[in-house]
Amino acid sequence: MVTRSLICSSLRLRFSQVSKTAPRIAGLDDFGDEDVSDALGRYLAACSRQSELNILGRMATSWDAACLLANLLRMRASEQADPSILSREIEKPIFVMGLQRSGATLLRRLMLTDAANRAPKVWETMHPVPETIDAVDFRPARAARMLRAFAPRMAPDAAGASAPDADKIGRAHV
Repeated sequence: MVTRSLICSSLRLRFSQVSKTAPRIAGLDDFGDEDVSDALGRYLAACSRQSELNILGRMATSWDAACLLANLLRMRASEQADPSILSREIEKPIFVMGLQRSGATLLRRLMLTDAANRAPKVWETMHPVPETIDAVDFRPARAARMLRAFAPRMAPDAAGASAPDADKIGRAHV
């Protein structure tokens, strides 16, 4: 008899697998001098051992890790194409963090009413490196497709519910 734990244990999260997927996603393979294998390998091993993820959770974690590595490859390529990126100054960034129900979302929304403040949209957090062809940026549409495809799998009982909006302001949950 095949059990849930047997199936999940066979879907180990491994850096070697994720590191093969990322170059296919990005179309690039130069990670440069940065070695993320140890840190990401430890993270994936901890997810495998400690998180009790179901099959979908393991697949999503593996995909997210591969997408993060693909973003690293794209950032590396952008830095090589334009080294001045690394010397651009970011003035007074603001990070809003808080526990659930602590008012962090209210504070963030209040701060965004000031035109001098800006937060990344969901598609910008998913695809931070610009990718344009003929001045058309395909990242918003790609993020929207991914969200539409993934939402029914995350909440199969919510048939007919709309997928998350890629154009909304993004939020990180830790």
